[in-house]
Amino acid sequence: MILIYKAINGLVLMNTKIIYIITDSPIPMGMAEASRIFSYAKGFLYHKLPCEIVVFRKTESRQNIINFNVEGESEGVKFRYLFKSTIKAKYFFKRRLDAFIGIVKLFLFSALYVKPESVIIYYSSYTMPVVALRLAKVFNKVILLKEEGEHPSVRKRNHNLFSRLIIDHIHYRLFNGFLLITQNLMQYFDKKYPGKAKIHVTLTVDQERFLNLNTEKKNFITYLGQLNDKKDGVGILIKAFAKVVQKFPGYYLNLIGEAESKELRDKYEKDVLNYGIEENVVFRGSIDRNTVPNVLMESTVLVLPRPDSIQARNGFPTKLGEYLATGNPVVVTSVGEIPNYLIDKKSAFLAIPGSVENLAEKICEVLNNLEFAKKVGLNGQKVAAKHFNKNDETKKIIEFIRENF
Repeated sequence: MILIYKAINGLVLMNTKIIYIITDSPIPMGMAEASRIFSYAKGFLYHKLPCEIVVFRKTESRQNIINFNVEGESEGVKFRYLFKSTIKAKYFFKRRLDAFIGIVKLFLFSALYVKPESVIIYYSSYTMPVVALRLAKVFNKVILLKEEGEHPSVRKRNHNLFSRLIIDHIHYRLFNGFLLITQNLMQYFDKKYPGKAKIHVTLTVDQERFLNLNTEKKNFITYLGQLNDKKDGVGILIKAFAKVVQKFPGYYLNLIGEAESKELRDKYEKDVLNYGIEENVVFRGSIDRNTVPNVLMESTVLVLPRPDSIQARNGFPTKLGEYLATGNPVVVTSVGEIPNYLIDKKSAFLAIPGSVENLAEKICEVLNNLEFAKKVGLNGQKVAAKHFNKNDETKKIIEFIRENF
């Protein structure tokens, strides 16, 4: 593959056909995954590289349809589904058949339409679509890269023994290289796959989404993401808020996102009732991705109570970048590589992972001195601009491709 770089007005250009981001995430409207994918795509476009998002599965539940269009353009980024509908089939057998058809369609798309010397960035955890892309390389000779934001052991959760063996011994070997979100993942992949090209690409955030928004502040303490305990500690947040609201009864806990199960949602609602805080807790559910900036901007405090876990130590939450981009005060647990970028009471308020009491104290610390907290929030915004800039990170990817392929 011939890569030609030219410096024009400070930008680095790459003479390649196109970059495809292949995913099974809901597009264009989604939560954290959609935000990261779009930040990548917009970064490539900034560097004058054509980029297209391709979705190989139907993504929409019939009970909650957000994405209707099978192709189009959003935020200047082209996208397409490989099906004529985004909506999942009603019956289990048809859904399984569609999954297989999606793999076949992906092979045909890659073999027949993806131009030679292009780059594919794979953003999914399924293996068979990668096999299809690998087989299609016989025809198009593309570079196949894996974007990885989780430790492989996290990917193996809820898989059977056969699937776990595939992840361990086959899945990652199908790629030419890796884009890894943390230094911890870099160390793991260096040991596990020493011959593969790899690069550390931090969290990427599109800060332009948060500029020039006329939002009126509300007494909201906001969490955005999937409601769960294992990854993001929402149960701990509810308990901490029960302590906070005793001192600040005029504030509301704004929980945005769906619970990972009905049983867990019922548990959270029961906890809220038991603590007597039902008047101050709002279960908002999923929201449109385009609504996210306004919802975050209007909040007084943004909270992410991640517990310590192998997932937290090796991953890096996309929502944290969006939190910081608002310039609002952020309360986040000091876990994983978060302390590598943020300093307590300087660029964020760092809480002890798993501690209800300390999390409540940090939130109260913000509410007790909002003027100081606002200065901390603005410093956090500067951290995001310096370390999580989508244009800088995609430039690193471009240089990585030039140097290794």
